[in-house]
Amino acid sequence: MQAQQVLARSLLALSACGCSAAGQAEAPPKPDRITRFSVSYTEHSFRVIVRSVDDDPEIGGCRIRVTCATRAAPPGFSMKPGGLYAYLGRTDRPAGDVDNGTYDDDPQAGVYARTISTRRWPPGVYRVSAGPTNDPPSKWNVNDDRKFRFEVDDQGRVIGKRGLETENARGTHVVIYRKKDVYACFPSLLKLEGEDSLFTDFATRSYRSHTDNTGGSAYMVSRDGGLSWQALAMSYREFNALCAANLPRNRRADGTLVKVSAEGDGWEQKVSTDKGLTWHITKHPLPEGLERLTGQCRHGNAMTSTGVRLHVMAGRRKDSALSEPFFVRSDDEGRTWQFGSMLDAAPQRIGFNETAVVATADDTIVALARAEPEDHSVRTRQELATSAETAYLYQLVSRDAGRTWSAPVRTPILGFPAHLLRLSDGTILCTYGYREAPMGIRACVSRDHGRTWDVDRTYILRADGQGKGMDLGYPESTELSDGSIFTIYYMNGADNITHVAGTRWTLSY
Repeated sequence: MQAQQVLARSLLALSACGCSAAGQAEAPPKPDRITRFSVSYTEHSFRVIVRSVDDDPEIGGCRIRVTCATRAAPPGFSMKPGGLYAYLGRTDRPAGDVDNGTYDDDPQAGVYARTISTRRWPPGVYRVSAGPTNDPPSKWNVNDDRKFRFEVDDQGRVIGKRGLETENARGTHVVIYRKKDVYACFPSLLKLEGEDSLFTDFATRSYRSHTDNTGGSAYMVSRDGGLSWQALAMSYREFNALCAANLPRNRRADGTLVKVSAEGDGWEQKVSTDKGLTWHITKHPLPEGLERLTGQCRHGNAMTSTGVRLHVMAGRRKDSALSEPFFVRSDDEGRTWQFGSMLDAAPQRIGFNETAVVATADDTIVALARAEPEDHSVRTRQELATSAETAYLYQLVSRDAGRTWSAPVRTPILGFPAHLLRLSDGTILCTYGYREAPMGIRACVSRDHGRTWDVDRTYILRADGQGKGMDLGYPESTELSDGSIFTIYYMNGADNITHVAGTRWTLSY
C-alpha cells in the first residue's frame, strides 16, 4: 500500500504522437515532481523510467495517451470521436497503473518503469512525454513531463532514436540570480566595447507567468567576463540609457541615438541627443491590412557593414490567425525607415513569431524564426499535425540588405527561440533553448555564412533542466576578449526555482 501511495504521485503519462503532444494550461507554482527520468530502446519497444516526488494527495492514477493527428490509434488504444488523443482502457486508470501495479516493470517503491511495444504501431515519427498526472483534476492539472522523439518503421521497429545526451561544452556554469518565490526570467546581455564588462537586466516576477506584471526588475554587472556578478544600483531609465549608448546599431556618427520598437497598435521611432536620458518619440500607425504588432523580437536587430539597420517585430494581418515577422529598415542612420514583411503573403499553415537576425561577414542577413502553432497551444487536428514541424527553427535569408527575403525553410535545429552572434572569425553561433529531455541550453555553428548548420556536433551547454518543460531558455551570447563565449539564460533546476544563470565556455570544433 505504501508503494502505491508513493507512486500514485510518480505516475507515467505517455503522450506519444504521430506528430507532437498538446500541452495544458500552466499550473500554479508547485514543488518539482520528476527527480529521475530515463528512456531506453530495444528493436521493437521503448522503456521509460520516472521517479517523482509530490505531496499532492490528488495525484492517484496514471494515463497513457497517444496523440493521433493524422492516423488511427495504435493497437490497444481507443479514441473518442473528434478527439486528438487515444487512451488505453479506462480500467487501467488509476488502479492498474500505479507504483508496483499491473504495468510497473520496476520493483522499487517510488520508481515507475514501463515498457511499451511498438511492434504493431503504424510507421511514423512519434513524440512521447512522460510524467505525473491527475485525472480528473479538482483544482489544477499536474503536467510536469519530459518529451522525447523516435520513429517507427513499417516493421514496427524503433529507428531514428536518440538517447538522452549529456553536457559536452567545456565551460563553467554561474548562478547570476536565484531567489525563492521569485520567478526570474528573460535576461538581457550587454558587453561593453573593448572590455569584458557585462551587464544584464531581467524580470523578477511574483508568479510563474510570462505575463505577470506584479513583480519588478533587477540590474546586475560582471567585471570578469561573467564569472561573478554584483547588483547595480540603477533605475530602469539609467539602465536603458546605458544599453542604448553602448549598442553600435543605435548610434549615428554624430552621437545621436536612435531606436525603434513595436507597440501593438503601431511602432515607434525614438531619438535621443543626451546619451539616452530623454527621448523624442515619433509614433507610426499600423500599416494598412495589419491587425497588430505583437512585440519587438528580442534578438531581431542587425546592422550591416554598410550601415543598414534592421529591426524585426512580430505581427498579424487582419485576415490571418498566424503571426509573421515584419521589419523596419533604414539605410540613412535611422532618419527614415521602410516597413515590410519578411513573407511574400500571409502565412496559411505555419506562422512565425520570435525571430533572431545577424549580418554575416559577406553582408548576407540570416534570420532564424520560431514557428507556430506549437504543440502546447493546438486546438485542431490539423494544428496538431503541423506542430510536428514547428518544433524546429526556420531560416530566412536576405542578400540585398534586408529589402527582400527568401521563403522560410525548416532547419535541422530542434529548439527555440534562437540568438545569433557573428564571432570574430566570421563563424555564426546559434544558441537556443531545448525543451525536450534532457532540457537545457544548446548551441550550434555555421561556418559558411548560414548556408548549413553543424547540428551533428551540437554543443550541449546545459542538460539538467527540470520542472515544466516549456519554461527555460531565451539565451543570449557574447564573445569575450580571450575568444571564449559567455551565454546567459534563465533556468529551472531541481529546486524548482526559476533563476538567471550563465555559462562561460569555448568552441572545441
